Amino acid sequence: MNQENNEDPKIERLILKHTLMQTLRKSENEAILSAIKRFVQDDIKLKELVNKNIKNYGIPDHLKGYEYLSSAIVIYMQTQTHLHTKEIYKIVAKKYNVTYMKVERAIRYAIEVKWKIRKEKVYSPYFGYIGTVELRKPTNSECIAMLAGRVKDDIAFRAKAKYL
Repeated sequence: MNQENNEDPKIERLILKHTLMQTLRKSENEAILSAIKRFVQDDIKLKELVNKNIKNYGIPDHLKGYEYLSSAIVIYMQTQTHLHTKEIYKIVAKKYNVTYMKVERAIRYAIEVKWKIRKEKVYSPYFGYIGTVELRKPTNSECIAMLAGRVKDDIAFRAKAKYL
């Protein structure tokens, strides 16, 4: 019986520690989600981070598709319900006073140019492909979603660094 009494405080400490860790993780996740929401609402900061990720991805910034892609990613991130790519193109087209088909083509061309310049060098880390696998050029919607995911990861990393 004496041994049981010694184990009870150990068990209680383990349970308390586990509960505390869950609470901290929940608080950390809430802080990260809150940071993402605040960041997405700040157009200037969001646009800067989106442009940084597009440049890191390897799309030349002198192309029209670069600016259209940047706007498309911002729209994608700011909408609560995810729009179809064609709807995003229409919003971007209205902003730049062009047709949605020109937006789609310019983004596709920017991805093609990037693909020809640095086929595996930058794509592998972003898509997680293994270097020996035959890579295919991503679609516009895949590129928008992937870059938006990278931006969210960057925001979460910054928020986590502040939180810790």
